Amino acid sequence: MPPRAATTDDIPSVGEIRIEIVRTADGLAALEAEWRALERRAADPMTYFQSFDWCSTWCRFNQDGYDPCGIRIVTARSRDRLVLVWPLMMTGSSWTVRRMLPLTMPHGQYGNMIVDPDLQTDGPLRATIEDCLQQLVAAESPDLVSFTDVPSGCDELPAAFDGSGQIETVGKSAWMDLTLFEDFEDYNRQLTRSVRKGRKRKRNALDGLGRIEHVVKRGGETGFGDLVRAGVEMKRIWLQETGRPTRVVNRDDFADFLGALPHDPETGNGAIASAITLDGRPIAVEIGFRWFGRFYSYLGSFDWSLRDYSPGKVQLEEVIRWCLEEGIEAYDLLGEPATYKSGWSNSSTSLKSYRLEPTLRGKAFASVWSRSIRPAAKSMMEAAPLGLRTRLAPLAERITKASEKSA
Repeated sequence: MPPRAATTDDIPSVGEIRIEIVRTADGLAALEAEWRALERRAADPMTYFQSFDWCSTWCRFNQDGYDPCGIRIVTARSRDRLVLVWPLMMTGSSWTVRRMLPLTMPHGQYGNMIVDPDLQTDGPLRATIEDCLQQLVAAESPDLVSFTDVPSGCDELPAAFDGSGQIETVGKSAWMDLTLFEDFEDYNRQLTRSVRKGRKRKRNALDGLGRIEHVVKRGGETGFGDLVRAGVEMKRIWLQETGRPTRVVNRDDFADFLGALPHDPETGNGAIASAITLDGRPIAVEIGFRWFGRFYSYLGSFDWSLRDYSPGKVQLEEVIRWCLEEGIEAYDLLGEPATYKSGWSNSSTSLKSYRLEPTLRGKAFASVWSRSIRPAAKSMMEAAPLGLRTRLAPLAERITKASEKSA
């Protein structure tokens, strides 16, 4: 059996389930073999952002300070077998607002936990989650526990929060159910005639500029890092030109972080970058993750100087073709709202937020900042003219960064 993770709190729990909290990068690393085995048993396509590869890579790029990353990984074992991993982190201090959030936020998208199928079907999953929450609050004394952007589907999670917490529907993630199509030709046939003509027209216009190719690179392959850096740089230009603030993309180490994410050739799971190239030069890039039959479209970008030729839409069409050829069952555009997603999806998943407010400080922060000031500021920013948004975006980024540090 793999060695138990070091530097943990072993917390007595009811029955056969034992809860632990891991607080260090060394403790996270010690979990690797058990964590990966749990991933394979669960095979849950909605848990890439809770995978060992994603979490451990993110922690390597966030190791500064007294409490690096604020790691608080809640684990549950039954008969010494790891049956639940819930990656969380603590932000703030005793002088500010101590918030418990999903580990890797805001880089991560879906909040979730990895659960052994036996615990889901035959075990006390609801009682285990309730026990995790109780022990977490008792051990860490957070002002606020905020479990955000959780895909619907786990009945035990809302039941565990019901009565003592807040549950809200915060949006939807758009995705394409690829099992409805036999192949790319079948997918194309099911589009309306006007959509097919429009996409063909865009592709023909792009072909007129030179040699157009679609390339795919997997994490660790030669050229993967180059595509990631090109994609991130194009995304930064787009954000600047459209006046959109970002908490993530403008970080100096963002491209290095994405470029360090691995890919497992045995399972096919992991990081993937695909691109449309013009005479060998990337003009549209999509960075994503394949995870147990699902492809997450994490970051898409294109050459701003070629925006009239819609290279980004040509890239979307090519990655759907690639997904169908690879036998991938779902193409996931994730939860960030965007008008273009309606044309590239046929399904959606509700996203919920679960929140506990154990202290008055936590209640005040959730009420004033999270539910009032921040949404209002975001709405005002989106409604502002482009010129004003472009000037305000750097200020908005600084304010958001300051609020996260102080909280």
